[in-house]
Amino acid sequence: MSIENLAATRIQTAFKAYRARKQLRRLKGTVRLQAQTVNHSVKKQATTTLNYLHSWSNIQAQIRARRLCMVTEGHLRQKRIANQLKLEAKLHDIEVRSTALTHEAMHGLRS
Repeated sequence: MSIENLAATRIQTAFKAYRARKQLRRLKGTVRLQAQTVNHSVKKQATTTLNYLHSWSNIQAQIRARRLCMVTEGHLRQKRIANQLKLEAKLHDIEVRSTALTHEAMHGLRS
């Protein structure tokens, strides 16, 4: 083999190695970019999911509070109705006694 052929072979080998290193750097950059893109989309998806979970949690807490309030209002309403019925019963008893006393007084005046 001649010196020129040997030199040409070495030059070609060095150039091919240079191109291979350059392509490898480009490939590594692409992989890195894809990884960052995937990480960003995963982070965004996780953030969105957490926001939805937080919203659902708030909604559930509001529903629980509303139900508790409705139960409490129902109990208060029942107590008010019971108290009103007791009051009406007492008023009725007073009216009956008053009517009875009035009848006795009227009957006593007639006699």
